[in-house]
Amino acid sequence: MEPVILMTEGVPIWLVEARHAVDRAGDEKQFQDRLDHLTTVEDELQRRIEKLTDLIAAAEAGRAAWWPGVDVPARVFTELNAVRKSIDPRQWSRARNTFDDLLKQVDNDIRGAWKEYVANLAGNAGDLRNLVRVLGAAPALTEDAAQLDRILTELNAGRGKLPDLRSVQKAQTAANLLDRLAGKLPAAVKTFLIAAARGGAPLELLTTEVLAWLTTNAASDEFRVIVARKGGR
Repeated sequence: MEPVILMTEGVPIWLVEARHAVDRAGDEKQFQDRLDHLTTVEDELQRRIEKLTDLIAAAEAGRAAWWPGVDVPARVFTELNAVRKSIDPRQWSRARNTFDDLLKQVDNDIRGAWKEYVANLAGNAGDLRNLVRVLGAAPALTEDAAQLDRILTELNAGRGKLPDLRSVQKAQTAANLLDRLAGKLPAAVKTFLIAAARGGAPLELLTTEVLAWLTTNAASDEFRVIVARKGGR
């Protein structure tokens, strides 16, 4: 018996079925490609959300204290909203690049502002930290100074990291200790001690008030008088 070739509107059935199989394969591949794309978007978006969460925590810890905040460009919201309406990979690529630029900017801003804040704090404390070394025997300063030195060391060690609530609280404690230490020093005493800590105080700064304070705080033995070379100390 001769094989029978069935026809559908003039086209062999086997050819119609082959075409349908190709169409199904194409649809399945398109579906798989779209699914793979959405899975990639989900993974990449999750990583960026985690980064954003860390930045939000750091921003909230420093807002109005040492970081003024940042305005989010409108295009960030526009492009992210467009991603919700389209699975076109090019749309996600544009939104991702815009979002990454924003994250990088905010990260740099927060780290830079925090680093500057801690540096200024440590700089302001520098003179008093020198005084602590000079006045190690002064009971009125020793405890606060030791705590201040410890906190500033910790802050400096983490100065390049994103701040958190704990590090901000440390900075506030350090500022309070600075105020407390400064409050324990009369103006004339502070002027004398800063000059002495920086390399030498002229004799005229050793007033009766200063000498009395040094004696009361058992610190007079921490200093000595030397003859300065001509033209300098």
